[in-house]
Amino acid sequence: MESPLRAFSVDSLAPGAPVVVTPAPGAVVNTSAPVVSGTAEPGSTVTLFLDGVSVGSTTTHDTGTWSFTPGTALAQGRHAVTARATDAAGHTGPVSPPHFFSVDSIAPDAPVVVTPAPSAVVNTKMPVINPPEMVFTNMSNEEFNTIHSNDFTFYEELARIIKKEPVEMLDPELRGLIASIGIEKGRDFDPDDRMKQILTDAVAVGNATARAIDFQTREREAYLYEDSEWKTGFLGSSYKWLKNDGLGGRYLDARTLFFYMATVNTPAMEAQMIGKGSQYAYINKDSEGRFLDGGKDYRLRIPPNVPAEEFWSFVVYDPQTRSQLQTDHLFPSKSSQKGALQTEDDGSIYLYFGPQPPPGRESNWIQTIKDKGWFGMIRLYGPLEPWFKKEWRPGEIEMTLAATPVTGR
Repeated sequence: MESPLRAFSVDSLAPGAPVVVTPAPGAVVNTSAPVVSGTAEPGSTVTLFLDGVSVGSTTTHDTGTWSFTPGTALAQGRHAVTARATDAAGHTGPVSPPHFFSVDSIAPDAPVVVTPAPSAVVNTKMPVINPPEMVFTNMSNEEFNTIHSNDFTFYEELARIIKKEPVEMLDPELRGLIASIGIEKGRDFDPDDRMKQILTDAVAVGNATARAIDFQTREREAYLYEDSEWKTGFLGSSYKWLKNDGLGGRYLDARTLFFYMATVNTPAMEAQMIGKGSQYAYINKDSEGRFLDGGKDYRLRIPPNVPAEEFWSFVVYDPQTRSQLQTDHLFPSKSSQKGALQTEDDGSIYLYFGPQPPPGRESNWIQTIKDKGWFGMIRLYGPLEPWFKKEWRPGEIEMTLAATPVTGR
């Protein structure tokens, strides 16, 4: 006797990545709780990620469509949504590409009329109503400070910013942290002596921590090559500083490393644009692991065929200010675009660093300052494939006088 017929299904394939349809790509929505919708395998469970963080899931209808409304209001500004589907058999598919949109749920401030002046009497029936002419100031060759304070006055700077800027400038989480030390919009910042001492100690520790992350980092992925001191300032390949596609949360040390040294992050940082944009690497120790000393002499070999379609440059910076080192020269740098550099027979170029130029190598020399440290950065404009594949790499910075090696990073 045969057993009763029993039907079953085989599903050994993972579902494809969901497609996000709304909000439309690049759209600006006027609500902080927009409906996110799209398509996916019918019956599958779609997990949504906003800015790399899981915010919930929804079930796909038999028609292959799904929709989801975030349970928490989104912050003003640009957001990225991705999605991943899991089918009834438990197979999880790939994450969809980022789908960008912006939230703008706050009405703009009322315009300010500047001219004609209040209560003015004009001698024309057609007065021109416009703002005053904008004044542009050329700051080249002007000395001015762009560095935040490293003492208690840092908090006074922060208090002025909170007082001046719109409250929406920062999310509630960060505003709460700032308020916990007495800085809150609409209130005076007036810490007592005890709190002043705590904050003075805190800013010193914070500054020292950031400096250590930049110049003595323990993040192995910061180092571009084995047995090398060359580092990247952009860890994790996420301009939103999300670690492992958000599974590791916010990559805090990567964000600190970048912003202690540089300014502005953009989505373009994540792209390997062959022949376009720019790429950077920095170095603050010599080939023996010693911090670079402005009173000593060094050299750096730039191998031939630098993979830069436009040009390359090497710039020397001050580790205290993270700005260009102030020397007797206007620019502490050398470039393939400006000035003739002496070239070796094999096409390589040696750059020299120290308080005085080596005889006969003045054209390839960048001045450094005695009793002051420095670090350098190579910049490739229009980087080519050998840079991204690490088929080309700059040499290490070598001290040209004998010294005791230092081991370890």
